[in-house]
Amino acid sequence: MRGITLSEINDRKLLERIIGWEVYEKNGKLVGRLHKVFISKGTKQPLKVVIKKVKGGQIEISPERLRVDKGRVILIEEESDTFLRVVKRLEDISAELKKMKEEILKLDEQFIGGVMPWETFCEKRKMIEERRIFLKLEAYQLLEVLKYQAEQYGVALSDEDRKHLAHLLDILSADLPVIPLEKLLKIFAEAERARIPSLER
Repeated sequence: MRGITLSEINDRKLLERIIGWEVYEKNGKLVGRLHKVFISKGTKQPLKVVIKKVKGGQIEISPERLRVDKGRVILIEEESDTFLRVVKRLEDISAELKKMKEEILKLDEQFIGGVMPWETFCEKRKMIEERRIFLKLEAYQLLEVLKYQAEQYGVALSDEDRKHLAHLLDILSADLPVIPLEKLLKIFAEAERARIPSLER
């Protein structure tokens, strides 16, 4: 699931335009209509959202739990929301690790070319390596969160989400050879199958 969450929108006119839109669960079930959006005067971002339910009554939810995607508003389950935040952080870590590789190559070139003294090279390289270790540990912990979610909550992934996750983990596996990539994707696939009710009687 891509798109953007309501919390990422800071354009009042755009927020006003989507009031009245139907809100769906991820499985396509209609929840209700977007009734009100309370906006921060300072940041212009939504603080709270009110949905009028199909069966009457209304609910107030955080704008982080609503995602605008392909002209629809989707209500995100809390577990799915955590999944999306973890994946976003893994994307950031992946980009930063890539940037660090490039920095190390430049440092090596400067040292070999005699532009940089040994002491400066060692100091800069040490700083980068320490940050890399920290990021790798964080990435590994985030992967454990994904694994836990799949096993405990049965978070189901769409084909798009599964491909995106596979691609991301494939990139990270160069830096984290200990990532059980296939095992993790298998756990999500099993969790998804467990959530689909059997057609047998």
